[in-house]
Amino acid sequence: EGKAMFMGYKYPGGLYGMMQVQWYSEPGQVHILNHGYLAVEFFFILSGLFLFQDQEKHPEMKTTQYIIKRYGRFYPKYFFAFLITAIVKWRLFIPEGGVDCWFDSVFSRVAELLLIQATGFSESGEHVINNPMWFLSALIWSSTIIFATRRTFKHTATSWIIPIIVFVGYTFLLNYEVKWNLEKHAIENVVIYPRMLRGVCGIGLGYMLGYLLQHNRISNKITLSCMNVVSIMAFLIVILAEFATNSYDNYVLLAFPIIIIACIQKESLFNRIFRLPILTSLGKISFDMFLIHNAVIKVYLHMLQFCDLPLYASICLYVVLVTLAGYAFDFCFRLVYKSVNNR
Repeated sequence: EGKAMFMGYKYPGGLYGMMQVQWYSEPGQVHILNHGYLAVEFFFILSGLFLFQDQEKHPEMKTTQYIIKRYGRFYPKYFFAFLITAIVKWRLFIPEGGVDCWFDSVFSRVAELLLIQATGFSESGEHVINNPMWFLSALIWSSTIIFATRRTFKHTATSWIIPIIVFVGYTFLLNYEVKWNLEKHAIENVVIYPRMLRGVCGIGLGYMLGYLLQHNRISNKITLSCMNVVSIMAFLIVILAEFATNSYDNYVLLAFPIIIIACIQKESLFNRIFRLPILTSLGKISFDMFLIHNAVIKVYLHMLQFCDLPLYASICLYVVLVTLAGYAFDFCFRLVYKSVNNR
């Protein structure tokens, strides 16, 4: 019947099946990026590594200065993407329901405009304009927690406070509701919102990785051949986990740091691959693609009502469209930003 799984959902035919999604699993079914949410963890870990390096270079920076810096870097493009997505999803501005819907809608807007949605301020997902941006919110506030912890407790933070937070946090997330799955968790009886906890754990893990790399506790004398073999094995673990029916997020969390180390080790296989011009170019607009992809998929799914395509063709076409949209978004933002600053 052409059944397939994409990001954990059943699609009876083309990608337009996303309009009628439901959790589904059958023997012999095709699973495509069934655990795509793990990309979030990869970028949390990578951000933690960069956070450590940045804090080492600027130890005098205060927490308030750090927050202002992060907002100054991300917010202009974030707000521009919010406006575009809001235009595409204009129906969300007219809640269909009673007072509860209006309250949820208003608080969702406040949370998104202030970039605090990942803190648990608003849990009304059906009223959110640009839902994937919880990642950016968690990135800012989770990194602030790690930053403030290191600034307050100095080296004690890196020696035991942050490692304990990461260990306890991931133990909770990976053993709650659905075992080994970072995405499936309830919000009852928790001190910190699960999405924020994912950010704190991921960034904390990356922070520890940066500390170990800088202090040579991870040897820099590993041979290239050994690093290439180990990193390829780690990459295969990630790929197999993405296509698996069950969750193996615990193994992927071990594989991600290995891949990151391989990427930053000079002349390694992954280092050479990511220095290719086409990947360098895509890397520069990856953030733009992330910001605008929710609006793109909304329009794309509407188009597929009239020309439903096979699943694989639909996915390939979507990747092309969101890539082009990333370049277009960056170009338009620069024009608007330049015109505003010239006034």
